[in-house]
Amino acid sequence: MADVVPSKKEVIVVVGDGMVGHRFLERLRKYDTSKRFALISIGEEPTQHYNRMLLTEYFEHLSLEKLKLSPSNWYAENDINLLTNAQVLALDTTNKKVLCQRLGDDRPKGELQFEVAYDRVVIATGASALVPRLPGTNLRGVFVYRSIADLNNIIAHGEKQAALEAAGGPKKYALVVGGGLLGLEAAKAVHDLKVAVRIVNRGSQLMSRQLDADGAKVLHNEIVNKFGIDVLYDKSTQDIIGSEEKGVEAVQFTDGERFDDVCMIIFATGIKPRDELAHSSGLELANRGGILINDYLECSAQGVYALGECISHRNATYGLVAPGYEMADTLAKNFT
Repeated sequence: MADVVPSKKEVIVVVGDGMVGHRFLERLRKYDTSKRFALISIGEEPTQHYNRMLLTEYFEHLSLEKLKLSPSNWYAENDINLLTNAQVLALDTTNKKVLCQRLGDDRPKGELQFEVAYDRVVIATGASALVPRLPGTNLRGVFVYRSIADLNNIIAHGEKQAALEAAGGPKKYALVVGGGLLGLEAAKAVHDLKVAVRIVNRGSQLMSRQLDADGAKVLHNEIVNKFGIDVLYDKSTQDIIGSEEKGVEAVQFTDGERFDDVCMIIFATGIKPRDELAHSSGLELANRGGILINDYLECSAQGVYALGECISHRNATYGLVAPGYEMADTLAKNFT
């Protein structure tokens, strides 16, 4: 693909077409009354982005359109150049260029790379699902709960298992590792696929950050009695057992207990900032991960900014969308 040629306007490239990146574009278009900016949004997924907070609803209607953050024509109507299915490999902060690569294409690698010139670039790459470093996490049947692609893979795997059991095959369980809100959503979604579910929680109660002991007990009873989902407490996974041919078959726990009736594992154990782009571009990173920014959302290179889940500010990272929206609004105002 040929390089993307900028206009005479000041070019702002947003890396990451997620909820926070979209909010920044929306606000900047609103505040840029003189229309002095040319906007380019680069996203890795093959479609314009969607509301991750509504992912569980996808199991009910399987409609990506219902999850989109805006109508399909929103980018064109707002004169925003949207590049989907493209990964940003690095920033050339000296020459102010973004090195990109097309994804999902069979052409030679050299033909897939292209550059986008910028005046300012905003990194909004978000976060990725945290997968513990355990043996067996690369086996077929191990998933995270983060994107539409993840959900489609979970649905396909669950439907296959449900069909096997309906044909007389042995009952097997999906293990959801993590007793937070995301883990509970994943457990309910798999339950609706007619696959038996166990929630594996490292702590002594569900949703420990949101509920007190009494509230957690009510939630536990609801999950067990209404949905028939087993909940295991004070459990830590030690080893995922299986083979390349059969995929996941069993799980070994640190307390010595082992389950041999496992068909699927879904990790819902938190997130980590996606700061690989900053690393490949020579930007400063926080000691615990995350792109280091100052009070003005500026990175360590001139003309480079970052916001949302990928950043670290004063040793703090943010795993919620609300702080990211605030950053997006602030940066859009600062630009205008």
